[in-house]
Amino acid sequence: MEQAGRARARQLRDEDEMSYREIALVLEAEEIRPKRGERWHPETVRRMLANLGYSAAEVI
Repeated sequence: MEQAGRARARQLRDEDEMSYREIALVLEAEEIRPKRGERWHPETVRRMLANLGYSAAEVI
């Protein structure tokens, strides 16, 4: 599920230029759950997207 959240967050950031807070709200609304915890936080989204292990291939 984390991979789905990461891909969706990257899509929202790249295509719609949403803020981390807006992305967190969309992920919540779409019922995409974070790896840990109950809800998305803007800082969690920022860290996930900044992760050096991120690969554009995950989006495809």
